[in-house]
Amino acid sequence: MRLPEVSMRCVCSCWQDRLGDVMRHKKRVCALLRVGLFLGLLLALPLVLKSGSTAFAEESSASPVVEESEQTKDGINSEQIQSSNDSVQDTIANESDTVKESDSSTTASDPSKYAALDAGTYFLTSTLSGHRVLDVPGGSVSAGAAIQLYGRNETAAQQFALVDLGSRQYAFKNIKSGLYLCYPNDVSRFTDHPRLTQNTGDDGAWGFAWHARQVDGGYVFSPVVDDDFAIDIAGASDSNGTEIRLYQSNESVAQTFTLEKPKAAILAELAAAHASDLADGTYYIRSAKSSWQTLDVAGGSRSSGANVQVYALNATGAQTWTVSHDQNGFVTLTNSGSGLVLDVSGGSAQSGTNVQQYASNGSAAQKWIAVKDGGSIKLVSALDPSICLDIAGGNTSNGTNVRTWSDNGTIAQRWTLFNLDVQREQLDALAQQNAGNIADGRYVLALGVGGAKVLDVNGSSKVNGGNVQSYVSNMTAAQQWDISHDELGYLIIKNVSSGKVLDIAGGSCTLGTNIQQYSSNGSRAQRWIAVPSVPGGSFRLQSAVLPDLVLDVAGGSSSNGANIQTYASNGTAAQNVRFVSAVPDVAPSDDLGLDGWFTISLASDSSRVFDISGGSSSNGANVQTYAANGTFAQVFKYVYENGYYRIVNAQSGKALDVDGGNVCPGTNVHQWSGDGNNANQLFSIVRNDDGSYTATNKATGLVLSVANSNVYGDIPSDSASQRLAFTKLTSLLPEGFFTISSSASSSAVLDVAGGSASDGANVQLYGSNKSIAQKWKVAKVADRDNTYTVESLVSGKVLTADEDGNVCVRSFDNSDAQLWTAQIDKGGVNFVNVATDKVLDAVGGSTSNGTNIRMYDSNGTAAQSFKLSACSLVDSGTYTIAASSNRSKVLDVASGSRSNGANVQLWSSNGSGAQKWNVSVNSDGTVSIQNCRSKKYLDVLNAQGASGANVQQWQGNGSSAQRWRVDYVGGGSFVIRSALNDSLVLDVNGGALNDGANIQIYAANGSDAQGFYFAQTSYTPEAVDLAVPVYNQYSVGLPNGCESAALTNVLNYYGFGVGPCEMADRWIPRSSWDFVWCFWGDPHSYNNGNEICAPGLNRAANNFLASRGSNLRSYDVG
Repeated sequence: MRLPEVSMRCVCSCWQDRLGDVMRHKKRVCALLRVGLFLGLLLALPLVLKSGSTAFAEESSASPVVEESEQTKDGINSEQIQSSNDSVQDTIANESDTVKESDSSTTASDPSKYAALDAGTYFLTSTLSGHRVLDVPGGSVSAGAAIQLYGRNETAAQQFALVDLGSRQYAFKNIKSGLYLCYPNDVSRFTDHPRLTQNTGDDGAWGFAWHARQVDGGYVFSPVVDDDFAIDIAGASDSNGTEIRLYQSNESVAQTFTLEKPKAAILAELAAAHASDLADGTYYIRSAKSSWQTLDVAGGSRSSGANVQVYALNATGAQTWTVSHDQNGFVTLTNSGSGLVLDVSGGSAQSGTNVQQYASNGSAAQKWIAVKDGGSIKLVSALDPSICLDIAGGNTSNGTNVRTWSDNGTIAQRWTLFNLDVQREQLDALAQQNAGNIADGRYVLALGVGGAKVLDVNGSSKVNGGNVQSYVSNMTAAQQWDISHDELGYLIIKNVSSGKVLDIAGGSCTLGTNIQQYSSNGSRAQRWIAVPSVPGGSFRLQSAVLPDLVLDVAGGSSSNGANIQTYASNGTAAQNVRFVSAVPDVAPSDDLGLDGWFTISLASDSSRVFDISGGSSSNGANVQTYAANGTFAQVFKYVYENGYYRIVNAQSGKALDVDGGNVCPGTNVHQWSGDGNNANQLFSIVRNDDGSYTATNKATGLVLSVANSNVYGDIPSDSASQRLAFTKLTSLLPEGFFTISSSASSSAVLDVAGGSASDGANVQLYGSNKSIAQKWKVAKVADRDNTYTVESLVSGKVLTADEDGNVCVRSFDNSDAQLWTAQIDKGGVNFVNVATDKVLDAVGGSTSNGTNIRMYDSNGTAAQSFKLSACSLVDSGTYTIAASSNRSKVLDVASGSRSNGANVQLWSSNGSGAQKWNVSVNSDGTVSIQNCRSKKYLDVLNAQGASGANVQQWQGNGSSAQRWRVDYVGGGSFVIRSALNDSLVLDVNGGALNDGANIQIYAANGSDAQGFYFAQTSYTPEAVDLAVPVYNQYSVGLPNGCESAALTNVLNYYGFGVGPCEMADRWIPRSSWDFVWCFWGDPHSYNNGNEICAPGLNRAANNFLASRGSNLRSYDVG
């Protein structure tokens, strides 16, 4: 009966091809046609028999069934993984052509509307939330076993080989049973939603050819005989055991599946693909997160089950691992110290499982896949492609546990492996490559932290183990090192004092190991490589013990005595070392013709110039850069001597000096008394191609450099901080206002005798008193280099050389007798008269008051040397303030009033206190002007900042209405600007000069009405009795302590600024006050009815008045 059934199926298939869509809508007709045409079919029996036999034979020759592996998810053997995968691939390849011919149930249709799938072994995974898979219940190998939904367990019963039948038709063959995923070949049954089974597919009752349509989230699989139906999960249930059936296609999640490869296949492919990512060999396995933390067997244990952790590299056997690959590309990691292998505890594929060392057993728990990821390696467990070797919590502290964890792409799951022998070969190559960086010789090793700190043997020790530290450079032998090279190019660094070499204690590679001195033994612990670290001549000292192990100042400390250790290279300044020759050889320079006086700046910034701090003339005064101000502290000359230059300051006459001749970079530069034999002060100066200059110190080999406004010596680097600009001065004197003192005595200054404003007023030396008669304006003459006028502020007349050789002041006439050139000598200035070519001279070299000033031939004495000191226009003191146009008219408080609001006017000078003013200079450069008699201040009425605002006196309040700025406008005249508005100045109303002419502020207009002159004077308060009335404290109910307030009120009435607290605490101390009487009332009127004497208060008042220099006196009126 078998042969007719097969023939009948083939014929039916031919009819189905012809009927096309008609048969699709009339499925039940197919059965009737089979019966109705049976007799007709007998006529074609011979042909049918032949065709059927061929098909049967081809189906029967299908590949043998692949048996299920003995181990499942938690115990997959890598060899079994690979052999299973190979078997499946062979099955797919062999079966594909056979099944294409044997499945005659397929229909001819357009293949382009179906998905193209890759052959392979897959789970057919549901897209329902549980992601369960198609499964043969119980792993049955029987034909007809129904297919169910079940949780994925990695067994072969859930795995299907996808067989390409051509024209995008596919068959699914179960790996365990070797049977196909089938549907009834009778399409009429599809509407009954038949359950899918596994079958051979060669009996004509079952079809196994499927189309795949791609939908959102996966694929829908339909029988090729009828696309209107699809594989379906009954009731869309996600429970284990749910039936798998055919159902009308609706593309729901119950009909949507993904094709997922088995872990075994994924692992086998992954291992094969990455077999060459890591070569066999012995390695340290370091965390990519912290390169010095290494995979380590805890305690160096040799026992199975000993824990694996990360620990600081120590180069023990517990940290070295032998990598070996099996034939399938899987890696085994064997610890060198124990001979045991890296193992996942219990063979568990659960994330978070501990990793240990264990005796080798060949299981997947001991197999790994080394996957290269950039510059690091990911170690994937052969138990599950989704888990890998991981540092717990990403913590790299010593003792942190190592485990498996789901691959999350973090650096805690990445490792760098290095072979020590290979690494040391690379170090040897690095030593050769850098051997030429440092020449043999004697050096100071300057450190990158702590300023002028160098490598030093503590206490100049000469014993093995003597500690090496950071210490401020002192040029002793304990800080000098002889450098030599071995045959491989490594540096040997020998201390000059002890003869012992720089050594890593114990040859340890542990971070933080101490560096000491030790007798030379040729070990790697005493070999170093100078590797350039940053521009500017710095190096890091790389140890020959291990890559990235370098010399380091512990903690980056800048303190004296900071320890020197080894540490991982991190690029910080604590690891920078400069090799500075202890015996520099600085070649002499040519004479560059640097004649004259210069300012020195960086070529890149001319606004800041070399400057002697504070204009000091003392030895050791610091050299800095400062905003150009024209002072001699910023002026230098070059003295060329035997191939080297001394750089001498104009102010002090002292030379630039590298402190102590210290060769350490960062050594400060100061000024010191000149000595042509002192190499600390000699510089070899070269002119660079860009026109800048470089100055190298002969004693130290250091180059003048600038950083943070300081001038210091540094290793030559050709940086902008070492390229200098020398700007020759065509004019030596700054312009401005000065006192001009004798170099022989700073207290003896040029003075216009008697403060005279007359033409021909004599010039003399006189003790400095800050008067206007001692202030001068130095101004450069236009279009003439280094030529000046010197104008007296007392009159506006200029310094003039008379024909008889005397020096006086005269009105400016632009003659050569009034013009002066400057020469710098011994830190001072010689004033050379243009007309006579003689110099300003103090007669007899005297500095006594009244010493005459004359012209005399230059003789180089201090009598002809003068120093300019910038001065303010008006100093604090007592003055009369006169109209410049008529100095007999002065500012005056009307009627000598002491009252607030009393008017200020112009009045003929009478010497009274109402015409004398105390000028005090405020911190903001303004001045306050207080009337001597009233103790009240020059004040703008109601603080009106407008032209015409009246000027009065008012008690002090510190406001802008009482602050003024004084400017010199020439001709011995000053303007007094209101701090309310700089454009408003003190002004005589209408320019009148009559007594009583009013004073106001007015817009500056340059008129005589706004010119004033300050003449120094003194003030002695007139003797006036101060009446102090008293009241009985109890009779009027005054509170305790009112005596201080009362006395304060009285004194303030007379213009003395004093507060109650000062009065109580200083003048009427609480400790001694026991009177019951107090001051009260208007001091000019009182009622004697109940008043009696209070002598204690009188004494307090008189003591206060005396402290203020007042002639007022208190007396009793009781």
